[in-house]
Amino acid sequence: MSVAAHADALGNLARVFQRMAQEVHAREQQLRQQLQQVLLDLKEREHSGDESIGTYIPMDRRQALVTGETLPERASGAAIFVDVCGFSAITEALERELGLQRGAEELVRHLNTIFDALIDEVHRFRGSVVSFGGDAMTAWFEEDEGQLAVSCALSMQKVMTPFASLQSPARTTITLALKAAVAAGPVRRMLVGDPDIQVIDVLAGWPLDELALAEQLAEDGEVVVQETIIQLARRTMTVSEWRTAASSGRKFAVVSDIEDGTQVVPWPEVPAGAIGNLVARPWLLPAIYERVRDGKSEFLAELRPAAVLFLGFHGIDFDGDDQAGAKLDAFVRRAQRVISDYDGSLLQVTVGDKGSYFYAGFGAPVAHQDDAVRAVAAALELQAPPPTFQHISGIRIGVASGQMRAGAYGGSGRRTYGVHGSKTNLAAALMQHSPRGILCDEAIYLTAGHRLPFDALQPIVSKGSGRAVPVFRPVSLSIHGVISSDLDRLPPAKQLTLKVASVIGITFTRRLLKAIYPLKVDRPNIDG
Repeated sequence: MSVAAHADALGNLARVFQRMAQEVHAREQQLRQQLQQVLLDLKEREHSGDESIGTYIPMDRRQALVTGETLPERASGAAIFVDVCGFSAITEALERELGLQRGAEELVRHLNTIFDALIDEVHRFRGSVVSFGGDAMTAWFEEDEGQLAVSCALSMQKVMTPFASLQSPARTTITLALKAAVAAGPVRRMLVGDPDIQVIDVLAGWPLDELALAEQLAEDGEVVVQETIIQLARRTMTVSEWRTAASSGRKFAVVSDIEDGTQVVPWPEVPAGAIGNLVARPWLLPAIYERVRDGKSEFLAELRPAAVLFLGFHGIDFDGDDQAGAKLDAFVRRAQRVISDYDGSLLQVTVGDKGSYFYAGFGAPVAHQDDAVRAVAAALELQAPPPTFQHISGIRIGVASGQMRAGAYGGSGRRTYGVHGSKTNLAAALMQHSPRGILCDEAIYLTAGHRLPFDALQPIVSKGSGRAVPVFRPVSLSIHGVISSDLDRLPPAKQLTLKVASVIGITFTRRLLKAIYPLKVDRPNIDG
C-alpha cells in the first residue's frame, strides 16, 4: 500500500507531491513539444529559403529547359495517380488540438514530408510529377509501357510505410494509406495559359480516362493497373484480384508485386541556377514568383478566408483533334483574363473521364473584403463565353467560401501552390452536381447576397457526410450592373474621374485626363 493511499496527513502530503510531480512532467512534455515545433519551424524556413523556382516545373520540362529542347505535344508512356488517404482525420485532429492556424501549418508539414518521399521515388524511376490535387498527384513516365510506372507505384507503397500511423500532439493515432492507379497509352502533353500570368502543364487523352476509372476502383494500400499493361507485362506482375468498372465494363488488376529486370536510371541533377528566373517566371503566378525568388515562400502558407470556383466543361477532343491544344489554350487564357480582372488566380487545369475542369481562388494570395462577390461575378462572366468558343459545351460552375489553407506545398524536388479545405471539396461537388449554370454554397450567399441577387434551390445531399447542403444560384445580373453598383458607392468626384477616364479608353495618360476634365477645381486632385 503506497503512502499516498493513506487517509492521514502524511497521505495528503504524498498526494500533493504526486500532483506536483505530474504537473512538472506535463509542463516538461509541453516545453519539449514547443521546442520541437520551433526546431521544425526553423527547418521549414531554412528549406523555404533554399527553395528553387525550378521546383515548380515538372522534372522533364526542367531537363528540357536546361538542354534547350522542347517536349513534343504528342507523347506515349504511362501515368500514375496517387492519393494519400486519411488526411481528413488528421486535419480534424490537428485543428481541434492546435487551433485552425497552427493545425493548418502542421497539416502542410505532414503533407510535405510524405510528398517529399513519394516525389523522390517518382524521380528515381525517371518520372515527372505533372500536377497536384490537394493530397494527390499525377506523374508521367515517358515511353513506358507500364513496367516502370507499376514498379514506382509499388515502391511508393513501401516508402509510405513509416507514415502509415501518425500521432497528433495529443497522442491521437491517425492511420494514413496510399492508393495508386496506373494506365498507359498515347497522350497530349500541353502547355496552356498566358505566360504573363502563368503557364500550366496539362496531361490529356484516353489513358487519363482509364486512370480515373482505376482510381475509383482502388482501395487504401492498393495499386490498381489497366488491363493492357498486364497483358504487355507477360506474367511479370502478380495480380491478386481483377475488378471491373461498372460504367464502362473495363477490367483492371490489383497488382501486389512485379518481377522487373529493367535498369532504373534516375534523372540527372539539375545544377543550381541552371534555369534562370526569367525562364522560370511564367510557371508561377506573379505574386508567388516574387516571394519564392526572394526566399520568402514560407509566408505563402497561411489559413485565410477565401472563395474557390470550379468550372467544368466539355467540347474538346483531346485524342482526335489536332487543334485540341490550341483550343484549350485559348479557353484557359480567356478564363485567366476574366479571373484576373477580379483579382483572382486560376490555379489548376485537369482533364479526365467526366470532362475537363479548372479551379480558381479568390482571396489568396491577394485578399479583398469582397472576394465572394468577385468569385460570383467572375462565374457569371465565365458561364457565357463569346461565340469564338462555340465548341465549348456543358459549362457548370460551383462556388464556395470559407477558411482555406493557402500556400506552397509538395516536396523538395517538386512543389506547387494551392488553396485547399473542406470548401474546396464542396465547390467541386457543386460543380459536379450542377447540370448547367452556377451553384453557390450558403457562405457565398450570406457574404455576397447584399450585392447580388440569388435564388434559393433545393438542398443537395453531401456524399461525404450525408447531410443536406443549402444551395443558391446567382441571378444573371450583368457584370456592368455589378460594376455600376460599386461605382455608385464612390464619392461624386471619384465617379466623375472614372467616367471621364473611361471615355478615353482602357489606358490613358494623366496629362490627357487632366486636359479634358470638366471641373478645373478638381484637376489638382486627379492623381489622388
